[in-house]
Amino acid sequence: MNLAIFHYHLNRGGVTQVILNHLRSLEACLQEKKPIKVAIFYGGRKQAWPDEISDKLQALEIQLVAIPLLDYHEPDECPPVRLIQEVHNRLQALDFQQEETLLHIHNHSLGKNAAWPLMVQALAKGGYATLLQMHDFAEDYRPENYHRLTIGLTTDSTKPFHQQLYPQAPQIHYSVLNGRDGNYLKDSGFPLERLHQLPNPALPIDNLPSRKYARKKLKALFDIPEDASFLLYPVRGIRRKNLGEWLLWSLLSPENCWLGLTLAPLNPVEIPHYERWKNWAEEHNLRCAFETGGEEKLTFGENLVASDALLTTSLVEGFGMVFLEAWLAARPLIGRDLPAITQDFKQAGLQLDALADHVWIPIEWLGKENFQSMLISYLRPVLEAYQQPSSENNQTKEIEKLIKNHCIDFGKLDSQWQEKILEKLFHEPEARETLLTLNPHISAGFSLAQMKPTALIEANKQVVQSHYSMQASGERLLTIYQKVMSSKKSTHFEETDAGKDLLNCFLSIEALYPVRLEN
Repeated sequence: MNLAIFHYHLNRGGVTQVILNHLRSLEACLQEKKPIKVAIFYGGRKQAWPDEISDKLQALEIQLVAIPLLDYHEPDECPPVRLIQEVHNRLQALDFQQEETLLHIHNHSLGKNAAWPLMVQALAKGGYATLLQMHDFAEDYRPENYHRLTIGLTTDSTKPFHQQLYPQAPQIHYSVLNGRDGNYLKDSGFPLERLHQLPNPALPIDNLPSRKYARKKLKALFDIPEDASFLLYPVRGIRRKNLGEWLLWSLLSPENCWLGLTLAPLNPVEIPHYERWKNWAEEHNLRCAFETGGEEKLTFGENLVASDALLTTSLVEGFGMVFLEAWLAARPLIGRDLPAITQDFKQAGLQLDALADHVWIPIEWLGKENFQSMLISYLRPVLEAYQQPSSENNQTKEIEKLIKNHCIDFGKLDSQWQEKILEKLFHEPEARETLLTLNPHISAGFSLAQMKPTALIEANKQVVQSHYSMQASGERLLTIYQKVMSSKKSTHFEETDAGKDLLNCFLSIEALYPVRLEN
């Protein structure tokens, strides 16, 4: 079998890391004497690609194939016919014949390049077995991406949009990261026999430095006392990571407890939001440190070993690696649960009882009408951008369901309202007591960080190593590849409604988080 992997780029990002880990996982379980030929097709950017990996993986013969038209492009910048012809020519030049080659294509429908779905159709119709892996969706509050697709796919075609975006044929299979996305696709009509769940592998965390050394370095760089409890949020501070809630934890933390955030965002769109929260924390003299993993600061391993627990306040994740990595780093995990993501981990046996999917605040702190109008002000333009009907009466009814026992979730607020709530907590001790009473998991989380629950950590570590190791992931990936390769091939694409209702799965009040959409 030959393997052709496709992504827009090989720069820093989640998909690039997934590709690398897939290659490592295949290496971990392949027993063939003859190496598999692997060609990685990308647009030309490869700043995060380790060239030495080709020498390290003996079971794979890896080569990179740069085609600039595969990169991000507007519809008028990338003629589909040219892209299809160039990809086909390169496949033939590699002697990657249809009957012995599998195409593993990442995020074809994300809307970064509207020619990709047409490329998928052409290659599959030409006889290539194809696995389309969905990490992210244009339907998931990315109206600009979706609009780009509608332009690129409807200009010269009479075929329905969803049939072009999500082509259906026996040789085209789909894979998703989690059960939520799998259910969305299943409910949208994707055939179950061609739908697979492919969770990301979790790399082992070992060769960590000494805690004593890491704490001394943390003290020298950030003046965090060596005996303080240190809660680490190991992410870049982008909007969906919900830094307002992270600061809320800091406001409620006991004395001698510090919070750390590892990295600043790189995306220029994200930086102003990040700087706003950073300035607010400095103005209020909170016990939190920003960019503990920045340049010439602590390494990732040093941050982990210096911490007493990992803290997450993220609102949206594609896979949620932090829910696995905490246990591999021998640290408890506290903060916000994302049940749609963690349900798979819990079914595998992971114990995440310290997490909660909310931070309740009394609705009276901002007022019911303010809450409703705020959410509608974010939802309405999104629906308009997707050209979806908008009914304020229906929206108001859906928002009513978000109010539980006269409380709302802090994560449902935009940053302006989050800041107002933080100001209230900062100035009013009784408000802090109210919040701790409404959210017992916060105090319990601080206590868990100090307890060092060895039995829980070891049990969860065993689950992660059993289900998400390189070996397990490689076997899972090979099984899917074999199913795709053994599928019948047809030049006839099925005229189904698969994907037609996918937009409705994502565009709901329950999935709306204003901080993610703010300009």
